[in-house]
Amino acid sequence: MAWSNAIIRGVAAIMGLCALTAALTSSPQVDQRTVDQRLRLGTELANQGHIERAMIEFLIALRMDPRDGRAYCRVGLLLKQAGDKPRAEAAFRQAIELEPDFAEAHYQLGAMLTKPD
Repeated sequence: MAWSNAIIRGVAAIMGLCALTAALTSSPQVDQRTVDQRLRLGTELANQGHIERAMIEFLIALRMDPRDGRAYCRVGLLLKQAGDKPRAEAAFRQAIELEPDFAEAHYQLGAMLTKPD
């Protein structure tokens, strides 16, 4: 899958900004239902092959709640699918940092790191 350089730069910038925000914010006021809706919609879009639109939904969820490990994991899955292993690894690691017991993030990171190129 070919991603435009602008999209890849945008993903990296938003992930970095969200990680910084998560580190600096103690307990943000978040409407968790809206974040959940964005994640569900992004997942549905990804399953239908609308990868760029799915990424947008996941990034919106991250902007809404930069402490949501599920959003980082979903971003990581799309980046992994696009072949961008370094950014996928960073997203999975951020998900684990935010939610240390998040099994899916651990699994995805391990699977990606142990799979030969």
